[in-house]
Amino acid sequence: MIPEKTTVLTQTSFFRGCQKFEILPDGNLEYTFKRFSLYRQFKIPLWQINPSSQRLKVNPSGSYIGAIFFGIVLFGFAICALVVRDKGAALAMLVPITMFGVIFAACVWNILTSRVNCVLFVIGPSSQLRLWFNEPEPVVFGSFCKTLTTAAEDAQKNKPLNTSALSPQKLAEEIRELQKLRESKVLSDEEFERAKAKLLGIRGSIGFK
Repeated sequence: MIPEKTTVLTQTSFFRGCQKFEILPDGNLEYTFKRFSLYRQFKIPLWQINPSSQRLKVNPSGSYIGAIFFGIVLFGFAICALVVRDKGAALAMLVPITMFGVIFAACVWNILTSRVNCVLFVIGPSSQLRLWFNEPEPVVFGSFCKTLTTAAEDAQKNKPLNTSALSPQKLAEEIRELQKLRESKVLSDEEFERAKAKLLGIRGSIGFK
């Protein structure tokens, strides 16, 4: 039985790592990301999150085509190596088998790590949260997205009136948090630069505590 309001969402993937979202009673969303030796944790004020989510699905079509093509070639060389009677010829085929095997593995790896199937929640003018679609299961995922949308809507109704006056210390802290977002792959380099420029031009447009 899934509770009507799910406030914690934990998503785990062998290739993408583990990320956890928790809606806190203090009006923040806590985000935790782990992948191999990388660990990041920070809080985002709920009022900065756009409650209107977006669905994003992208597949690296080139990698799919490459995996199919090189997989067929690799399979053909493997069959030839097994049926040929000449041991010298069989050993010679190990070179193309290895070469095409590496390319095939690279295509598969790119498919597993580059494909995107998520729900986006936009933060401020250029940042975003990516929730991996329907993970760990559709009911839990849907319940959390609904709770987050409601919490963000409620927080925006009561957001701080003065969000443009940041001290130099606070500004430096927010830029460091943006850097953490870039290092944890939540922000691309381009998104980081846009968000940083926005911060320096209009202080307080993005904030982390």
